[in-house]
Amino acid sequence: QAWLLQRPLGETFLPVFLLLVVLVLISAALLLPIVPEFFVLVFNIFVPVLLFAFTFFLVQFRVLGAITQERYFGFSLNRERWNFLLQVSLVGAMIGLGFSRFMRTFMHRYYSRSLQRAFYANGETCTWADVRQNIYCPMLLVNATVNDYMQLGDTKPFSYMTFTQLFAGGERLGYFASYGQRPLARTAALSGGAIDGFIMANYDSMSLRFWLEASGFFMGDFVCISRRPGEWVRVQRFLALAVLEVVYLLLFSASWLASHGEISTETCQVQYRLVQLAAWWGLIFGILSFFSFFNFLGWLQHSPVIRIMQQATMFYYQSPRAPRSVYLSDGGVLENTGILALLQRRQRRILAVYTGEESVGQEMGCLQKLLQMMHDEDIGYLYNLEDPRRGPLHAIRDCVWTDGYLLELGICYYDDVEKRDNILTVLRNKVPPGRSLPIWQHLSEEEVMGAIAPELDESFEGMEQSDLGGCCCDCCHKTWCNRCFGRFPAPPTSNQLLTPQMFNALCRLGYDLPADVLERL
Repeated sequence: QAWLLQRPLGETFLPVFLLLVVLVLISAALLLPIVPEFFVLVFNIFVPVLLFAFTFFLVQFRVLGAITQERYFGFSLNRERWNFLLQVSLVGAMIGLGFSRFMRTFMHRYYSRSLQRAFYANGETCTWADVRQNIYCPMLLVNATVNDYMQLGDTKPFSYMTFTQLFAGGERLGYFASYGQRPLARTAALSGGAIDGFIMANYDSMSLRFWLEASGFFMGDFVCISRRPGEWVRVQRFLALAVLEVVYLLLFSASWLASHGEISTETCQVQYRLVQLAAWWGLIFGILSFFSFFNFLGWLQHSPVIRIMQQATMFYYQSPRAPRSVYLSDGGVLENTGILALLQRRQRRILAVYTGEESVGQEMGCLQKLLQMMHDEDIGYLYNLEDPRRGPLHAIRDCVWTDGYLLELGICYYDDVEKRDNILTVLRNKVPPGRSLPIWQHLSEEEVMGAIAPELDESFEGMEQSDLGGCCCDCCHKTWCNRCFGRFPAPPTSNQLLTPQMFNALCRLGYDLPADVLERL
């Protein structure tokens, strides 16, 4: 009995379980190159195990703590301390509800801020309204994927959505006037939200969604596509927030009575009724949120907490009409070249610069996926310009086998009455054969504006751009690190720390390659 009452935290259930979790995760990570399915299986199994362990520890602490007098982190459990912890947790939950949207989208906001600081003039915010008012700015198309909407009869919850300075939407979602105050960087971050988009498309399960929520790795965000945007949307968000705050307010009132009221039968009955009312209130509105396709319940779609709960349970809004708020992530889930949006607009000349990472045996697989989508949407088909008797797959295979950097295909639109010549030109991230690529000094604003001519970087004498590798800083190009992390012009996506000289070379290649093609177009 003395050992039970005085044993340290290190001899309880919690540290043993945490040690087991760490060991299994390390083993799964080490076996990832050999058995990748084991890593996903571990994450799927650990979710119910973690929930069971948390429930076990809570019951041990709350029910048995007062009897055994165990000390956790130097504190023993008593009635006053439990009520204090409960009240602090409830107040924190009520405050956190108001910032739930911001806390959940931290990764997305960090991503968009990084894009803004790196690629926009002076790192300043540029909105769609600014683009719309600039008469010199061309039509911009930014594609993203909706992950939580299905029409009747659909088997997958993915829909195509395009943002422009005039309208936003898609054939399945409908089209709406663009929200002019949305920053361009936020839209670009939505289009490139690769982590959650990839997981939802390839390894979607409730367990992995739990880990996404717990780790905060959501790079996408909920976007309002209401037909009546503006202040009314803010009112609906506030109303949905107030409904959830009532639950925590009722629970806090019950806890407050327990710590400051008299211990009597009447007080216990009031506490019981408050807890019961909070449970029924939350349950009723939780159930009603799954019927938000009714107009009088549509305001529930604007609650981030309710949408997170629906997303975590893999609930998909299914209706002929799109919801007022949808979750957007990487556009590459459906089509990652941007060509489909131009084909839908029946463009005659399309130039696509494809720089995606291509694994061995799956080169230019994006074009094969595009052919299927053209067939599904009844747009038309692609054909071999050199020999129309041969299909487009033959031209794609020849381009891959010869390691070519340029592919030209003809476009036939089914509804093109005039039968005009339409051409799709695809530029791959390859160096043209026979082209010498010396290493130039870093790009400067003066060179971009044409004030000065480019100059060779003498510190890289004897090297060409194709010799560049490494990561982080330019000093890597002169050490063994230059042999790691891929080579120019196709460093792997996992290398998120390109050297300044590698970035400089990629920018110059992206400027030089399309020049000849643009003249032909």
